[in-house]
This record gives sequence, structure tokens and C-alpha cells, in this order.
Amino acid sequence: LTYNFVGGAQGNFSGSYLLAAACCKHYAAYDLESEPESRVTFNAQVDSRNMWETYMVNFRYCVVEAQAAHVMCSYNAVNGVPSCGNPDLLNGILRDQWKWPGFVVTDYDAWAQIYETHKFCP
Repeated sequence: LTYNFVGGAQGNFSGSYLLAAACCKHYAAYDLESEPESRVTFNAQVDSRNMWETYMVNFRYCVVEAQAAHVMCSYNAVNGVPSCGNPDLLNGILRDQWKWPGFVVTDYDAWAQIYETHKFCP
């Protein structure tokens, strides 16, 4: 489903040019909408196995196989590091491991929440 949706929206099957930019969201370990905890302050405590077997499978398929143009990072932190400021998620996985050439956008003001909410400064 992801492959065909992303490929159809972007025109991947036409071979000529990008028609629209499909977005895979919310990267990563995001599975709540402010219930029972605020999505802005949520810190997902995820071990490596759960991260790769539960959360990363779909993102990998969306960006590597379906070649989505962009990814939206989420408000939450993963193991204490905000998703939108996490060099391991953004560069280590997306760029280095998956060789993804796309771009990352934040969820509304998630970029501001890196410091304001999570008090994170690399």
C-alpha cells in the first residue's frame, strides 16, 4: 500500500519528474496524540530491537523502497533526544544507512520544542 500510494502521488511510475512530494510521518517512535501524555513532552523509551522491528520497518519501506521525497520528524523525544534534533535518526539512519536523498520537515513547531520543551542542546 505504501509503495503504490507514495509512488502514485509522486509520479514515480511516470519516469519524468516529481509530481508531488509524499511525506512519511511522524518519524520516529511516535504513537500517541496527547493521550495519555502530551505528544510534545513524550519521551519514548525504546530498546533497539523494538525500534527496528516496530517503528523503523515502515519508515524504511516508505523512504527506501517507495522513495518518498520527505519525512516529518515528530514532537516526541526518543530515549531522551528529540526526534527533530536527533543526529542518529536524521543523519545516521536516513542519510548514512539508507542513503536517502530527501528532506526533513518538522511537525508544526517541533523545531522550537527541541529546546523549549525538551531542553535539549547538542
